Amino acid sequence: RNCDVVLCCCDVDHEVVWGNLKRQEIDDIWFSATANKYRFAHLERRYSELDLCKTCDLVTKGNNV
Repeated sequence: RNCDVVLCCCDVDHEVVWGNLKRQEIDDIWFSATANKYRFAHLERRYSELDLCKTCDLVTKGNNV
């Protein structure tokens, strides 16, 4: 759409934008503070700390997205 890189396919409203491919390199987006925050929280299953993830059915039903 506008080259935004969002958290996941469930983020249809672009609530958590990691970056934009028109303005940034993919490595800069992937290793950004926002991406790292979400990545490490998911690895440690701390979904309740993430606004977008704490109510997600995929996460709350035990699936690790």
